[in-house]
Amino acid sequence: MGSETEALPVLPQVGIGTDIHAFEAGRELWCAGLKWEGEGTGLAGHSDADVVAHAACNALFSA
Repeated sequence: MGSETEALPVLPQVGIGTDIHAFEAGRELWCAGLKWEGEGTGLAGHSDADVVAHAACNALFSA
């Protein structure tokens, strides 16, 4: 009688993230962690309103 145990298979975890913000004149535009210089219209929000970064975080947290 061996005391060996079988390893359980590692199952992938998948998360889906979404984020939306309206455009707002006079704000800086941040998208995917990059500041897009010269854009006169950014995204409205209480933070940087970076929809790509926020959606990626939502996907990680939901996985």
